Amino acid sequence: MPAKKQEEMKEPLHFLKIVKFKIRTFIRDENSNLTLNKSEKKFLRFLFLMAIVGSLILSARIL
Repeated sequence: MPAKKQEEMKEPLHFLKIVKFKIRTFIRDENSNLTLNKSEKKFLRFLFLMAIVGSLILSARIL
């Protein structure tokens, strides 16, 4: 596999890790003034799931 394709494959996964980390710290940050109720947490998890699906589609298109 060419090095360029491998590099492009790593890109969405790296982006996904950053998004996952930011959402997790956002949900678990108890020191912030912003408290999330259950529906807001569910919405953020839904967005995260959509980010996973989007990155999988992107990586499939690169292949």
